Amino acid sequence: MWYELWDAETGNRVGAYPTEEAALRAVAEDVVRYGRESEAMLALGLLRRDPDGQRSALIAEGAELVDRALPPASSKLTPSRPRSITRGRTEVSPFRRH
Repeated sequence: MWYELWDAETGNRVGAYPTEEAALRAVAEDVVRYGRESEAMLALGLLRRDPDGQRSALIAEGAELVDRALPPASSKLTPSRPRSITRGRTEVSPFRRH
């Protein structure tokens, strides 16, 4: 099983992680860097993929994902600079509405 972060706006996978905790740490680091209300943070979704790669489950997205990644005392984090990036390689987004 592995975990993937997806940008719902661009349809790009922005990271793959061996554990949910590792994925949530990456989200928390980006919140510290860019702020919890940044567009990029609110567009993220976390998926769990089964080993066969055929099934996935949405764990959390947007503000719910940010809340899941941060301990309660971290809710007052501020950004160091605005975020406008795309990371990772382009893939078919599980969030894209057809």
